[in-house]
Amino acid sequence: MLFKRLLVSYILISVVPLLVAAAVTSNITARMINEEIQRTTVQALDQAGKNISGIFDEAKNAIFSVSMNRELQSNLSRESASPFEINREITAIRNNLLYQGIFNDSYSSIEVYAINKKMYPMRHTQNDVMSAGIVEGQDWYRTTVHMGGKLYWRVSNDFGRPQISVSRLVFDVKNYTNPLAVVSVDIDLDVIKSILSGIRLGKTGRVFLLDNRGQTIYPIDENMTVPFNLLDATSGSDRVNLNGREMRVIYNTLPQTGWKLVGVVPVDELTRKADMARNIIYLIAIISLLVAVMMSVYFSCSISNPIMSLAGIMKKVENGDLNLSVSTPLKGEIAILYSSFNYMIKMINDLIQEVYVSRIKKKEAELKLFKPR
Repeated sequence: MLFKRLLVSYILISVVPLLVAAAVTSNITARMINEEIQRTTVQALDQAGKNISGIFDEAKNAIFSVSMNRELQSNLSRESASPFEINREITAIRNNLLYQGIFNDSYSSIEVYAINKKMYPMRHTQNDVMSAGIVEGQDWYRTTVHMGGKLYWRVSNDFGRPQISVSRLVFDVKNYTNPLAVVSVDIDLDVIKSILSGIRLGKTGRVFLLDNRGQTIYPIDENMTVPFNLLDATSGSDRVNLNGREMRVIYNTLPQTGWKLVGVVPVDELTRKADMARNIIYLIAIISLLVAVMMSVYFSCSISNPIMSLAGIMKKVENGDLNLSVSTPLKGEIAILYSSFNYMIKMINDLIQEVYVSRIKKKEAELKLFKPR
């Protein structure tokens, strides 16, 4: 019974707090790791959004710069009298505006579609000045004109490769009711790819660029399957179930276009490090638990065995066996108890011997007293 009580006491004192500490520590550690991974993922997406926004800003600044350029305004606001003047105007605008755009790292080309210049070239080429008649039947052109000077962002494939294009209707600065041209700036999708392809979201997570209708802009060969109504806010994070797998969806909005930059990553990949840390803590706790149990058994035995052994010897003393002596443990309270027991047995034996001798002497005295003379 003593052994069991000691063992239970040791377990309650050492094992239970250990289990509680392991559980609390593992949960706190897992939560901190999950929060850190979540924060890192959001920061990576935010940084990518800022990089793309920077590219869009450069395209926007370029289109406004073109719109206010003196050569463009001067040449497109007057009538062209001869083919020579047409060639001179086109060359002046091209040299003044377009040549530098070819070497810009952010955008790949600039096109100027002159509205009132029917004699301008009708060939559709990059980095050139041409008549608007070549594109006036296209939806993007009509939308740009209808927006009356606001920027219109779109995805195009006009020159044989996917591009993000921004266009704007340009007015005569001296007569704002007179539209002069539509200017379009193109950004190769490879520029966006170079930014987004470097983002790592877990092991299989992906980053998507979606337009205002929820259609995938990048990657061009994949479709985003997250319900777009989840992305109503400017930015946020949510959990959704896609194809039977729980996914974390993180998104923000590009201010220039209103398009969404969306990161999709399996939840189990985000929590993998946290689960690993939790498992390590549990493993350490189990090992510590086993050590604690073994130490509890050892200490319980080291206390209970000598006491139980002494109790057995004392049982023999109760039965009258006084010719006993116990070996004293090396140290500790048990050693004092053993020494006290040995001293007690010695004192009893001495007392018995003293009583025995006293009785013999008394008997001898009585015999001498009644002995006949």
